[in-house]
Amino acid sequence: MFNPDLIKENTELSLNNVAMYEFKALPEELNPEISKFIGEITLLGCEIEGPLITANLGVEKIGEKEFILMSILLPIKNTKLIPEPYKVIANFNIGKNIHYRYVGSPSVLQDIYRGLITYANQEKLNPGVIYNSYNYKELSSYSAEIKVDIYMGISNTEGR
Repeated sequence: MFNPDLIKENTELSLNNVAMYEFKALPEELNPEISKFIGEITLLGCEIEGPLITANLGVEKIGEKEFILMSILLPIKNTKLIPEPYKVIANFNIGKNIHYRYVGSPSVLQDIYRGLITYANQEKLNPGVIYNSYNYKELSSYSAEIKVDIYMGISNTEGR
């Protein structure tokens, strides 16, 4: 259940030495693509140094199918080992975020996103891309409950 009292304004999401993978996939293909990315990074000998960050960049309709445009970010050591189609970002920084930590069923995440967007609109914060930060090791073991730090980029904050 969304609780606006848990929102922290004016937070920042900042990571160094990030491997990034951008792709489009059907919804049922997202988790396998994320697992493939983590697996390939690990096989390259890159030590993972931080959380897995995902961002839904949009939806593209092709025929009757809707593809999700996704970006995955993973802080690592040994960025020189990263091949295409992956990219390396030395300093990934998104200032002016609102932050919300959610612990609970993944099935409720859409309600949390709607709550954050409603809050941002009511506060005239102009919501942007939503970034989800997970402990990737926790994702690899099945659990009915997840812990995710949600960062929503905001703009035009009128003096905030």
